Amino acid sequence: VSRSRVSRSRCFVCAQVQDQGGMPLVEVVKVNDEVGFGLVVPRGASAGTILIEEDPLYRRAEGESMADSVAAFKQMTQMERNKLLRMAASPGLPEKEVGYTGDDLTFVRVLRTNSVAIVGEDRGGAVYELSCRANHSCKPNAALCVQTSGTMHLKALRDILPGEDVQVSYIGEGDLLRPTEHRQKQLSHWGFSCQCERCTGVEDTRGLQCPACGAGTMKYEKSEISGHRWGPCSCCQAVLPEETLSGTEKQWEEHVSSLRPSENLTPQIALAMYDGLLSSLKEDSSAPAPDGHWISAKLGRLAAEELIKQGRSKDAKEAVRPLRRYVRSTLGAAATRVTAFATYIEAAAAALEGKSDEAAELCRAALQEASLLPRNGDQLSDKIRRVEALCKQRELTLS
Repeated sequence: VSRSRVSRSRCFVCAQVQDQGGMPLVEVVKVNDEVGFGLVVPRGASAGTILIEEDPLYRRAEGESMADSVAAFKQMTQMERNKLLRMAASPGLPEKEVGYTGDDLTFVRVLRTNSVAIVGEDRGGAVYELSCRANHSCKPNAALCVQTSGTMHLKALRDILPGEDVQVSYIGEGDLLRPTEHRQKQLSHWGFSCQCERCTGVEDTRGLQCPACGAGTMKYEKSEISGHRWGPCSCCQAVLPEETLSGTEKQWEEHVSSLRPSENLTPQIALAMYDGLLSSLKEDSSAPAPDGHWISAKLGRLAAEELIKQGRSKDAKEAVRPLRRYVRSTLGAAATRVTAFATYIEAAAAALEGKSDEAAELCRAALQEASLLPRNGDQLSDKIRRVEALCKQRELTLS
């Protein structure tokens, strides 16, 4: 559970990975009775560092019933069962817990709260004794990276300062780039309301271009009087009626909601919608700000790859520049799939323009960032390597 910094007591130490001095990279600490445990990096760590490497405490096969899981739990040693029972256990839907009591019920809740998905041939889920102690933040500094073998690598996404908490995201990167209300809904599965710096601060995903000056941004923010409101323009300080701006945002949300692969989405439709957004911005209309709204970020990402396929390298680079700024403003300096994707687009654009050396350098940077991510970055890495291979072959066609 995300929380502000409070007094904590050390509980026990993770010794799987040690620094050069033989000291553990991560310590498990008791936060308080409400939050439970958390992880801290006492001496700091650089981006890409594997903070914890461990095998599952419990592994569940894909399609395994809860009854089978409980039966397997009962076959474990008392020591192994006790380790599981000490982990966070948030209540779930009552109908899902009917028939379970005592330790069995606690285990069912532990499994629901802590299970991490495993991809590959042996799909399923697993619970990790130490890595699952990491608390959530909508601005994470680390990630749970499960290998195909099931081994967990808790990896730093950016440089972590000495004494800083290890914070991961319980939801996907796409959800992290959405508004607070959306994130809180996704996190309700774990039975808590996120209180991280993003969720308690200024909304950083809902900024509309000011129609009065066309240069500033109006952000959706908290108000002590009305609860929420659209703030004044960051440039000209103009204030517009909330119903006007909310109506504009709702229209764009309805457009974007149609961009679903299951509904025959084509790259051409996404690009056309992105072009419509650019036209609205040029006309000084109220529209999602290029680097301040999740809608612009989604459209820019969808459009960039199609622009590359069409050979429009300059337009593709223009599409990812505000996308990169948006991700930096929301998720900070942590490695992300979106910023690795933006670098990949820049590499592909350089290749199209015949700048092989620049493209190769950008490919290396994109691969380096993608290497820090969980396995959902593998497909992107394959695309980057493809551009890298084209550079070596002096081929400029990416279709």
